[in-house]
Amino acid sequence: MTNVQTYIVGKTYRQWRGIPDGYRVNTLSRGGLQLEILMNRPTEEEERDCSQGAVECRFTPVSTALGFWCFRFGGQPWADAPYSPSILPSKPDIPEILDGTGLSVVARLIDTQTGQLRNQRFFSLGTQVSRYFRDWCQEAPGHMGIESYNLAIDTASGAFTSEDLAENTPAYSRWTVPGRTR
Repeated sequence: MTNVQTYIVGKTYRQWRGIPDGYRVNTLSRGGLQLEILMNRPTEEEERDCSQGAVECRFTPVSTALGFWCFRFGGQPWADAPYSPSILPSKPDIPEILDGTGLSVVARLIDTQTGQLRNQRFFSLGTQVSRYFRDWCQEAPGHMGIESYNLAIDTASGAFTSEDLAENTPAYSRWTVPGRTR
């Protein structure tokens, strides 16, 4: 039996209280990504951009074992989240990406001061960026230790800003989700 975790907007979750701000990306089973947007007391503008603004998504590998997902919600600056399948016990189970389909993303805006889930948003990535990411994951080398992973992140973060990573992404690894109006 599969253990399913339910998250409810407005509810407080202990695991998110007091953790550092930033973006985290995890792969979900069967072809999806989970994005955690961790902000200490997000402003109304940040919350509106995350829930309704256009979303620009880019994936930039910096090595065969480390890549960065870059996101920009509405008028917010670029932010990045490191990702490596090489630190996982096994490679992510991402099925073949068929024409006209893409990976699903659940993006959660979390207030790290309180641990409250402020917003959830679901969207899909385009076929090209989804295939590019899947192929990169499948070709990534075997296990990387956490120390090597952290050193690779520190090295890349010292060499590139979030904007550098986003702007140096090939065209086939970019996707924009239009903003929505209520």
